[in-house]
Amino acid sequence: MKIIGLSGGIASGKNSVADIFQQLDVEVFDADALVHKLYSQDQEIIKLVAKNFPETFDGKIINRKILSAIIAKNPAQIEVLEKIIHPKIRQIYQNFLENNLQKKSKFVVINIPLLLESNQYKTDKIIAIIADEKLRQDRYIHRVVADLKNVNPDLINELKNKFLMLKNKQISDADRIKNADFIIENNGNLIDLKQKTLDIYKSILTQEK
Repeated sequence: MKIIGLSGGIASGKNSVADIFQQLDVEVFDADALVHKLYSQDQEIIKLVAKNFPETFDGKIINRKILSAIIAKNPAQIEVLEKIIHPKIRQIYQNFLENNLQKKSKFVVINIPLLLESNQYKTDKIIAIIADEKLRQDRYIHRVVADLKNVNPDLINELKNKFLMLKNKQISDADRIKNADFIIENNGNLIDLKQKTLDIYKSILTQEK
């Protein structure tokens, strides 16, 4: 069973590619989605996060927006959070791999933030999703403000700065391409992205025969 890793800068379309693979009946390990689930459903994790970040606890779940704001103001706190979250993620990830080995899956896809930057997860192939920086910035801002009623210039400037901060934590697209076995340029629409992902899906299956 091959492990296919997705790597892409912020708002490059990595999650969309993961969704397309799921539509193709490929098993996808989505670390972000898992963390969201842990914050709302896993009582052990909720208690530990609430103990270390009491202002994030709303009585039942962890408020991710408040937690994100705390980390943004004090990045060193990310280490405290990682010590709580990462062991659980690794445990669930190992179960994910074992289940798919038993099912004799030909390959699985892993969608994990900073996959190449952290170098903590083994992969057999890497798909790099790249897009123009200005387009990624526009996508990021649109994603954040889509549900907001009041959008002002100060908020837009704040989001631009946050985009740059997040981008600078990631490797460049040039380095991403050097590590990639497949490259998806996602400067077009969803139909174009689906076709490119389907082409890679077929290529992986062909290689596995």
